[in-house]
Amino acid sequence: MDTSKLIRKIKRFIKIRRTILLYSTIILFLLFLFLAVYVGKVYLTDGKTGLIRTPIGRAILAPYRSMRKMSDIMYLGYAFKKNNLPKYRLEINPNDFKFLNDNLPEPYQDDRQSRLTDEYRKPVPAKFYFDGREYKVKVNYRGYVGNHWSNAKKSWDIKFDDENLFNGLTSIKLIIPEDRGIVAEYMNQYRANKLGLYPLFSSYTTLVVNGRNNGVYFQVEPWDESYLAKHELIDQTDMFAFYEDWNRSDRYSDSFEMLSYYDKKADNPFYNYKNYAPLNYVFDLINDYSTDFEEKISNVVDMNQFLNWQAVHMLMSSPHNLYRNIRLFTDRETGKLVFVPWDVGFTEPSTSLEINSSSLYNRIFMSDKFSYQRNKILWNYVGNEDNLKDDLKYYDDSFNNIKVALAQDHLKVYSTKWFFNENKKIRQDIEDNFYKVRNILKNTRASISVYMSDDNPTYFDVTADMLPEIVLDKVRIYSPENVAYKIYFDSNHNNEFDITDVLAGTSSYDLNKKYHLILSDRNIILSAAKKLANDNISFEYFPKTYRFFIQSSGSGKVEKIKIQVDNAITDKKVDDRIQYISLDAYKYLSQKNISIDEFVAKFPIFRKIDNNTVELYRGSYNLNTDVIIPVGKKLIINPGVTINLSKGVSLITYGPILASGTVDSPIVFSGYDAWGSVGISEAQEKSVFDHVKFSNGQDALVNGVYYSGMLSVYRSDVEINNSEFSKAQADDAINVKHAKVLIHNSVFYNNSADSIDLDFISDGQIKNNVFLNTGNDSMDLSGSSVLIEGNKIKNSGDKGISIGEKSNNVIIYNNEIIANNIGIESKDLSQVWTINNVLINNGTAVNAYQKKGIFGGGMLVVYNSIFYKNDLNINFDELSKIEVFNSNIADYSVENGNFIGDPEFINEREENFTNNPKNVNISFINSGNTDILSDKLNINVEQVPVGLNK
Repeated sequence: MDTSKLIRKIKRFIKIRRTILLYSTIILFLLFLFLAVYVGKVYLTDGKTGLIRTPIGRAILAPYRSMRKMSDIMYLGYAFKKNNLPKYRLEINPNDFKFLNDNLPEPYQDDRQSRLTDEYRKPVPAKFYFDGREYKVKVNYRGYVGNHWSNAKKSWDIKFDDENLFNGLTSIKLIIPEDRGIVAEYMNQYRANKLGLYPLFSSYTTLVVNGRNNGVYFQVEPWDESYLAKHELIDQTDMFAFYEDWNRSDRYSDSFEMLSYYDKKADNPFYNYKNYAPLNYVFDLINDYSTDFEEKISNVVDMNQFLNWQAVHMLMSSPHNLYRNIRLFTDRETGKLVFVPWDVGFTEPSTSLEINSSSLYNRIFMSDKFSYQRNKILWNYVGNEDNLKDDLKYYDDSFNNIKVALAQDHLKVYSTKWFFNENKKIRQDIEDNFYKVRNILKNTRASISVYMSDDNPTYFDVTADMLPEIVLDKVRIYSPENVAYKIYFDSNHNNEFDITDVLAGTSSYDLNKKYHLILSDRNIILSAAKKLANDNISFEYFPKTYRFFIQSSGSGKVEKIKIQVDNAITDKKVDDRIQYISLDAYKYLSQKNISIDEFVAKFPIFRKIDNNTVELYRGSYNLNTDVIIPVGKKLIINPGVTINLSKGVSLITYGPILASGTVDSPIVFSGYDAWGSVGISEAQEKSVFDHVKFSNGQDALVNGVYYSGMLSVYRSDVEINNSEFSKAQADDAINVKHAKVLIHNSVFYNNSADSIDLDFISDGQIKNNVFLNTGNDSMDLSGSSVLIEGNKIKNSGDKGISIGEKSNNVIIYNNEIIANNIGIESKDLSQVWTINNVLINNGTAVNAYQKKGIFGGGMLVVYNSIFYKNDLNINFDELSKIEVFNSNIADYSVENGNFIGDPEFINEREENFTNNPKNVNISFINSGNTDILSDKLNINVEQVPVGLNK
């Protein structure tokens, strides 16, 4: 053959092979890419289960599982260890074995997971061997869901001949361990025993079928009368189990929707038919909302067993208290249904404690009593961490007991590594669920509102708004020893104290701590209101308020009270918020808007003038209750009226007062005991007080307004002339806010705190008044612009004149300021001009400083003033400023017109502090600054003295 032709043929062959290999690689890559994209899309959309439902998913499942089990090589050492589990052996005729497998449904039909219904559970005969004995048995696969029977390793039902029972059992169920959380269900049954329940007996074993090792199984006893005998319960009774027809096209919406969902597994021989009466009675109660539901359900269901049964599920956040997991029997000694733990299951911790999942459970736990009892059961368990330690030890011991057999189980679906890791994960879930329940039950709160009144007994409300429940623990009442107190619970929730209310506690007096202590009845449990959430398996909680009344012997008034509320489950004090509410603050609110006729009918001492005016004629009147004059109504008080007010009584008006007396017939407000206040609020017209005497008043809180003065005028202009204010017992003799005010030719003496307090006055004058022996400040101004002129201010306990809170353009002119602790004070960005004043015998004559951090210092400018015999003439801090001009003060610059020298007055002994014209120091006579008078007071003179300008 031609060599060159041969070479060409070889090259063509190689080229063709390369082309085929290239295209094959591309096709395989595209196929792999398609599979990867398809698998990824299905997995992300429908999850693992959705992927398995697809033909491609089922095709790759077996290779995937085989590859996954390659990690079993890491556990090779377990192959040489001894497996201590019992070993069962089954021998099945090959044809029968083939029938069992051929009779199984496809795992997925019509894109829906198949169920192993009765038609696929037809048993076949077999022989069972254990401990040297042979048993004739009937066997079939078990488990509704495909994980039990769609893989090589399957779950089994093994039924024994009645003449040759296995350890007294008619049957056993061998369940793949991963379906029961490996050893989680075994631990759940351990917990159930600790809580006094009757779980089915279970254990672990291994199984060999026709010589092939099927590995580890979770063995459970049958649900029949042998169960009762093993628990030393009376047999021959009703036993129920949920019968679920998986041929239904939809899932059951409620396990207790229909009685036909249940099957009888054993019967009471008293009846010659299958009697469903106990279960039927429960069904009837589901929609029973009568007040005696708790009693009715307790008569037919063993509620202690039921609540503990629910607690076992809650400890694992498990929703398995429904459908085919329901097992019940009638206790023949009590006639009550008992719930039995079966396949309790577990999930990762959820945020909710309750997973009710059926109308029966919802109805039961709408009862506050049953919820509280269940929560107590849970806390008794999770409140003791030794329970968790014990559970985890049991869990670990159980897994250690089967892990050799697990590693030697080559028929299992998952790898040994998966089992070991899953075991750790479930163990953590058990621990996390324990602490989840613990934390939910530990954390609760209360809101407390205390209602105080001078006229009525105190009561308080306690509001619960979340799980768990709370309880009133104790109340401390601070009042005199000779009063006894009792607390009553508003048991009928009508917010009124009546004979049906329940005594919650009686006081005892603590001599050392000086209070009355009331220990409350802790059987009064306070629960939040609740309703079923949209998911139909948990509750939504919202506030529910409970009222307690405080009753006292005699006229004991509660002046101070402390209340402690505890977590009813843990008995620990809860975080609470206490609000104190005065019932008196708004008790007259409705009287603000009554008609003039209604007012006169209520208070006939007043005479109607027209639809907007009432008056008081000359005479003496006693007011024993508060008087509220309606909005917009004018009060005229004629000369010669004396109003005697009882202790704490006030006259409040929402219109102007025109009170014009005379020298011979003044108007008088007084009282033997300290009365309240004459208050004017938001009057649209100016009020006038002329020749009026006020004495022995104090303050008042009416309709939400605090009237701090014996006379209080708020958002209403006022003019006061020729009047007298004495013996005020509260903050102020006069208090005016947000108004224009004129106070002229009046006398203030022996008032306990401030004589005049003006807040946020836009235009004010205080002229030609006398202030004597004021307990605090004779005048206290905040945020105001006021002219203070021609006043005599003597013996103020604190300041003669105090100006603060950014008062602006305050002018203090021609005043005698004598023997006060501080004569004049400016603070907090206030600007004050003091002109032609005499400051004599004061502790500090003028002072400036910052009081409130949100402001700055004070500013004070002094002109033409006399400083004489003061302990300290001037004082100010680093944020403040005082300037002095044309005054007799040695410490300030002569350049500002200041000079040194003592004044000579016309008669100092008689407190005539006008300059003596014969004073040899001519500076006092004519060296005052005239420009400041022109600029600030519009007084134009050629000469002005230092001191009083008279």
